[in-house]
Amino acid sequence: IYWLVTHAWGIDQLNVATVEGLSVPFLDLLASCDLLISKPGYGAFTEATCAGKPVLFVRRPDWPEESCLIRWLEQNNKCKKLTLADLSNGRFIDDVTELLDHHFTPPRPKPTGVGEATEHILRLLN
Repeated sequence: IYWLVTHAWGIDQLNVATVEGLSVPFLDLLASCDLLISKPGYGAFTEATCAGKPVLFVRRPDWPEESCLIRWLEQNNKCKKLTLADLSNGRFIDDVTELLDHHFTPPRPKPTGVGEATEHILRLLN
């Protein structure tokens, strides 16, 4: 396994690269990966799902939108919740393997939000 992580994690290993040192846009990095490990977020969840990348996530219960985003992710992608302790202690390799070996892949949602927003704004302006 080769890991792409943020520099803030402070990991110095041969199989780890920091995303800041790669000078590659996030969407290109995501497209080159097999799986995303993230906290719930609009960008991370939707981009991974539209790219067909499974997601392991650590909850962020202080964030009001978390429940609806997790529900959406569960309906549209292969995903699994991790505890912060398991992530911090590196106890998630079985979860990675399970998601990558799971053969069912839900249909990818179409990223049509920009067009929908444009149409809505144009209707408001007319």
